[in-house]
Amino acid sequence: MKRLLFLCLLLPFTTFAQKEIPSNANSIILLNKNTAYANFTDVRLLLTKMNIEIADLDKDRFQIKTGSISVKDQATAYFDFDCRDDKITVTGKWKSNTEVDASGVPIKNSYLRIDHSGIANSIHKAAFEKMNDLAKKFGTVLTYEFSKYLD
Repeated sequence: MKRLLFLCLLLPFTTFAQKEIPSNANSIILLNKNTAYANFTDVRLLLTKMNIEIADLDKDRFQIKTGSISVKDQATAYFDFDCRDDKITVTGKWKSNTEVDASGVPIKNSYLRIDHSGIANSIHKAAFEKMNDLAKKFGTVLTYEFSKYLD
């Protein structure tokens, strides 16, 4: 009986535990019960409160793109928010601030899709963690997905 009671007490902690983020996830979905317009407004307010520049705002499609955000002072990133009824989808891209590789050869810096890959403490991982930390600020349930349709 004591074991059953103890198990029942632990159950709520296990149901709210953070799910492991799947490898190569490139979208963070924030689930809620708001309309697309309310989600759009919430994103605008949070970005303004956090002093994050809004580079593009599409009021007809309920989409927001941030300005450049620093990642570990070694890269810049931007995040895209797609607001729909009952959810907000967050994606993004990043690029390195380094213009030469280890051998001194100039490299072409282009934006790469942010996804949950790379080794620990890499810029690639840091960009995803920055996007994930911002998504957590909404205080809703997060799910992670891989979409092959993102460019």
